[in-house]
Formats: sequence, structure tokens, C-alpha cells
Amino acid sequence: MFLEELRKSPEGHSLPVVLLTGSSNLTESIPSLYANVVGTILKPFDPILFSEQITEFIASRN
Repeated sequence: MFLEELRKSPEGHSLPVVLLTGSSNLTESIPSLYANVVGTILKPFDPILFSEQITEFIASRN
């Protein structure tokens, strides 16, 4: 799993991540792995709102 490997690396341990998924309960399965996930966007998503959602997720970290 990509996110699991990312979290093992020193550079990726605290990197903010936005998940793009078709599953609404994905973050409930392994909470510790998703500790630095700043948001989840469910598919299908609105491409017009996509950049706004990303901006909001990143802004919420500050």
C-alpha cells in the first residue's frame, strides 16, 4: 500500500495527504495510518470544486 510505505519514510512521515477514493469509510479501517490525512474527496468528484477542496484542506492545517 502506497500510503503505508510513505509513512515509513522520514520524508513522508508527516506529509499532508488528501485521499481520493470511492469508499466512504476508508479512514475508519486503519486510523493510525491516516493520522496526517488532511481530507478525503469521494469519487465521483466535481472537477470545478476540486482545487477549492484541496485549498481548504491545506488551509485547515494552519
